[in-house]
Amino acid sequence: MKNDRKRRFRDGLIFAAAVILIYALIMNFRSLGSGIMRVFWLFSPLIIGIFFALILYKPMMTINGFFLFLKKKSKLKKHLPDKVIKTVSITLTVIFALLVLFFVGNSVVPQIIVSFRSIFTSLDTYYPQIIGYLEKLGFDGNKIEELFSKIDLSQVWKTLTDNATHIWQTALGAVNGIANVLTGFTSALIFSIYLLSNLETLKRQTKKLLAAYFRPETAKKILGVGRLTVVTFLNFFSGQCLEAVILGTIFFIVLSLFGFPYATVISVIIGFTAIIPYVGSFIGGAVGVLLILMRDPMQAVLYIIVYLAVQQIENNFIYPKVVGTAVNLPAIWAFVAIVIGGVLFGVVGMLFFIPMASVLYTLLKNDVNARLKKKAESVPVLPPVPPADGAE
Repeated sequence: MKNDRKRRFRDGLIFAAAVILIYALIMNFRSLGSGIMRVFWLFSPLIIGIFFALILYKPMMTINGFFLFLKKKSKLKKHLPDKVIKTVSITLTVIFALLVLFFVGNSVVPQIIVSFRSIFTSLDTYYPQIIGYLEKLGFDGNKIEELFSKIDLSQVWKTLTDNATHIWQTALGAVNGIANVLTGFTSALIFSIYLLSNLETLKRQTKKLLAAYFRPETAKKILGVGRLTVVTFLNFFSGQCLEAVILGTIFFIVLSLFGFPYATVISVIIGFTAIIPYVGSFIGGAVGVLLILMRDPMQAVLYIIVYLAVQQIENNFIYPKVVGTAVNLPAIWAFVAIVIGGVLFGVVGMLFFIPMASVLYTLLKNDVNARLKKKAESVPVLPPVPPADGAE
């Protein structure tokens, strides 16, 4: 009886603390978001390094497994330590990743620049068509033309020249920003290499730390949660990145074969946005519709049909094979995680909140199932009722 009172008091205290905490978070929502963003930017090289390590882990393990297989089949078992094989595997993985980035920067980015330049230089051609479509929608074409005619290009040029000093300072700030980005990228890459090189050491140190400060049962639970978190994030990011590359490549091939304009730009945008599950590729597809709509509305309709067809193939055949159950989260909760993460931290929040929500969902589901099983086992099984006298 006394233990029941203590348990009820403890549960009530925890519930009250949780309610107060949730209320405080809601009342200080903006301050919380800005504070977390400051912490994120402070540790951004380390966080990005962890992100790189999650992406590079599976390719590194594939290369490492291949070399271990060759070592097993060859006569170099004694002369080639596993540590050397791991170092070579990490080096080849990083070189391959840098080559992919170089290829994207050297071939895809110039085509994107050319495509956007073509869009802007062709605005004069599209202008009458846009006015015509707006008039069909009920807008007054004369008022629209009058609005555009009020734009004085000479005044724009004068404003630019008068603010040349400010523009120069902005340009210097941009150069400084690029230098900071390169420095952060290099630091993140070095940190990711360190993580990949010292995985076993980090695992061993974590187990020793938990064993020193926690009871065995608590340490085992913490290790289980940590293992679930690492596996979920690893499968999510590696699977999503691979799926995004495959989807972007398929769209590039299909759009090029059908002769759609801006095939490279649209494919790259779809590939990047597809990293966000469920909604990312639709955002990229909508951008593609707008770009093609400026060139030819009929092609935009055909593009929508092609896009939906490719999406059906991707959702039914490619995504289940590549990503599988890595997310392990119902679509409705994944969408909620995307919305909350996007509101708090933008695109970064969308990416990280999905695996975080998946971990919480899995832990809650396992706890609920364990409690229900415990309750079912504690219910006494009544003996069968004997038949009444005279009953057949």
